[in-house]
Amino acid sequence: MKTTAFIHKVTDEERKTNEKLLTKFSAAFYSFFDDSTMEKILHPGGRYFGNMNYIRAISMLHKKATGKNGIGERFFKDTNYGIATDHKIGEVVMELRFSDFDPFIDEGYPTYAFGDRSDYRFDELVFYFAFSFKDGKIFSIRIPRSFEKSLARIAARN
Repeated sequence: MKTTAFIHKVTDEERKTNEKLLTKFSAAFYSFFDDSTMEKILHPGGRYFGNMNYIRAISMLHKKATGKNGIGERFFKDTNYGIATDHKIGEVVMELRFSDFDPFIDEGYPTYAFGDRSDYRFDELVFYFAFSFKDGKIFSIRIPRSFEKSLARIAARN
């Protein structure tokens, strides 16, 4: 039995659309969670966090953003991007960082590279989401098992 692998090439227009979707997702997520934006950018037929539909995913993300010990009690610090290297290799991975770092009080704003560990000095929360896209919307969101900043390090090992 012959197996054929297909590589989906993303056009420049699709790449720009996907980048805009990711920017809207991160903005909606860290601005006390904007439900209406999420409804516009998530594909209604998609699957999120395993087997959730988009309404349930929005509800779960909303609770994480605004609930007790959620991100609403922390400062948004940074968004970084990488690539999934698990069973769905190549998906875009977004890293969102939230902490108790107060730029008005604390000195020396720390910067982090994609994949750096949480900074416990500032009670930092770090989320990693992997995305797929379809029809100009986010089609799936999942938690990636492994990821890299870029595929350059993997290519160098081969």
